[in-house]
This record gives sequence, structure tokens and C-alpha cells, in this order.
Amino acid sequence: MKGLLGELKEFNKIVQKPNYKTKGNWMVRNIIREACVPVTYLLIRTPVTANQVTVFSVILALLGCGFFLSVKGLSFLVLAVFLHLSYYFDHVDGQIARHKSQSTITGVLLDFITHFIIYGAVTFSIALKAYYDSGNIFYIYCGIVGAISLISFNLLQDSKYRAFFIELAKHDSIKVRHEGANENSPKNMGLLHRVFSVIHKTCEIHVMINTITVLGLLQLIGLRYLILPAGNFTWAEVLAFYYAVATLFIAVAKTTFIVMTRKPDQEFKETFLVD
Repeated sequence: MKGLLGELKEFNKIVQKPNYKTKGNWMVRNIIREACVPVTYLLIRTPVTANQVTVFSVILALLGCGFFLSVKGLSFLVLAVFLHLSYYFDHVDGQIARHKSQSTITGVLLDFITHFIIYGAVTFSIALKAYYDSGNIFYIYCGIVGAISLISFNLLQDSKYRAFFIELAKHDSIKVRHEGANENSPKNMGLLHRVFSVIHKTCEIHVMINTITVLGLLQLIGLRYLILPAGNFTWAEVLAFYYAVATLFIAVAKTTFIVMTRKPDQEFKETFLVD
């Protein structure tokens, strides 16, 4: 047993990203990455590739959405289990890629695409569940707005890097000044910035998964509704409405801020030296 534990400890050093304890959200830094090591340790002894695990992770999420729509009673708990498994294997694929030297641009692209599929599927399935619960088509519109908005504001970062690449392709000489132009930016935030940050955080996938988990536990103890003066609303109705409003607000606010401040231009100049 000590021999296996020692081997896993050494294996962990190989498959983790540099500074993996300092980058990413709390759950990833402190739980997920190291929890993935035993499964990665087993899978590297098989023909399974990193890309296959990536596809498996999105299949798990889509299955979770399907069961969520068909199961009654503990639907949120079922969805939570599948999403946690999907999130887990979404980190296993990177560890396999690093150990098997399968890290490729195509693999990273596939990983990003699966993220957007999962974002849209989860958001829309919650709205569809709200529609099934209430019969109100309003929640279908919430799902469309929420899914499009969530994908849109996550695409802003990808679009920025595409714009960077187009600009870099115009130059013969390129030097990187430093990594991450904003890593050392000041953390002092005003009230509006803090409110925006909190709303944004609630729409990040790991927080969404944990929110769904909490709602699943509430269902487990019999708390299936949010009781308000206007009536009783199922958790699916509450989430569908919240994600539609919150993600639309974030998408509009982030896009407006980026365009008005021309922040990508500043980041490009701070990061690259071109001739």
C-alpha cells in the first residue's frame, strides 16, 4: 500500500499542470485535480486517449441533462451526479494528455468546444424542465436567452485571442513581454464591480454544478419549491429565470465594457512586442 501511495505521489507530479495548486477555482485546486490521479493512473495503462475521455465527459453531461428531464422527484440530484462526473473526467483528459504526450492544439480545441456544448445543454435543459413543471412557454424563452448569453460571454475570451492571432499574423517579428497581462492587476473593486463579479461567479460552470447539487439535496429532504407571495416556484423555474437574466446582463455588460474601453488593444500591447 505504501508503495502504491508513493507511486501515485510521484505520478501526480508528472500529470499535473505547473503551479496547479495556485491556478483555477478552489474546488479544482484543492479537490478535483488530485482526485483525478487514481483514475488517470489506471487509464494510462489502456489504449484510451485524452480526446476520447474529453468526448466521454460531454456524453456524461448530455446524459445527465436527458435523465434530468425524464426523472421526477430527485431530478436535480441526478443531474448533479452526472455533471460532477463530467467535470471530473474533463480534468482527467488533460492529465492523460500530459502523461502520454498527447497534448495538441486540436485536443485543446475539442476541449473548448465540449465546454460550450455543456454550457448550452445544462442551461437549456433547466429551462425545459421549468416548462414541463409549469406549462409556461416563458421558460423556453428563458432557456434560449440563457444558453445563448452564457455561450456568448464565454466566447468573448476566445474571440479576443482570435483577434490577437489575426493581428500577430501581420507581423514578421513577435516577442512575448510576459505571461498574463492582467495577473498583477489591482484587486481593489468598487461596489458595482463586486456585484458584477458575484453574479458572474454564479454563472461559472463549477458554481452552477454546486448550485444544482444543493438544490438536489433540498429535493432529497422534501424542499421542492421556493415559496414567494406571488406563488410557489419549482427550483427549475427559479434557476431558468435567474440564468436568463444574469447571463444576459453579463454578456451585455462585458461586451459593452470591452468595446468602450478597448481593453483588448491594451492587453495586446502589454503582452506582445511586434515589428
